[in-house]
Amino acid sequence: MKRLSSIETLIKFVSSGSSAIRSEVLDPMRDFVSFSQLPSGAFVDRAGNPDAYYSLFAFLSCRALGLEEPVRRLESYVLSLDRQKVGSYVDWSSWAVMRSLLPMSGAQKNALALKAIWRWLSRGGNANRVYGLFMSLIVMNRLWGCGGVVLRTFVRCLPNPLKAARLPATHLASLALIYREAGIDTAEVTRALLAHAAPRGGFSLFAGSGDPDMLSTAVSLYALSLTGADLRLVAPSAAAFIAEQFDRGAFLSGDGDTTRDLEYTFYGLLGLCSIVRSATR
Repeated sequence: MKRLSSIETLIKFVSSGSSAIRSEVLDPMRDFVSFSQLPSGAFVDRAGNPDAYYSLFAFLSCRALGLEEPVRRLESYVLSLDRQKVGSYVDWSSWAVMRSLLPMSGAQKNALALKAIWRWLSRGGNANRVYGLFMSLIVMNRLWGCGGVVLRTFVRCLPNPLKAARLPATHLASLALIYREAGIDTAEVTRALLAHAAPRGGFSLFAGSGDPDMLSTAVSLYALSLTGADLRLVAPSAAAFIAEQFDRGAFLSGDGDTTRDLEYTFYGLLGLCSIVRSATR
């Protein structure tokens, strides 16, 4: 059986996990996501403008929630960007992940994967390269099926990230997923990630801060669940924290911001699916 790519694993993970979530949560989510799509097929950012980054989160939510027609309309928008310049690294990476899931010729696959490598290498040597590596590897893994040997080679391009002071939970989660895919032992990185569990539930960006947020919570739970970590001690309070952020079909950021958007809505869904999946292992 062909091994799923990283992005296909994520899609399958949320699709299967969402089946165990109550309809009174999922039905309002379907409405919120559907109503956030423009006639062009793009999904909106917080200001109501078409946005590739927010469209990626909407795409993942649609796949998890069984919204087939919005996905078909989004595909037209993604293909239209083939002929346009997608600006920032984050926007381009978001578009590239979605484009990699659509039919492509061999030449198109190679061009997109090579551009993902170049975009990452051109970003310099700061800590954000962890996230850049993660996004680029998602694209390459989908297009080229990069195995453990290739991934381990790319990991060696980084200084040991675990030696960095106060590494954020988002970077640790990215590392855990990269290590898992590369066949590298994840014990050290998962221990570091569990240290970000906040006393009142959820996960905080920095260990010991005590202030949880939805992004840190969702990606931490997903990485920990996928790497097989024991979530029994943190799952009940994390579930309560996520539930507190639910607002009329959307999930909030968890840091006091009351703006509803597609990004944090997907994070809320991902966090709940991670808790469900870890409980059923």
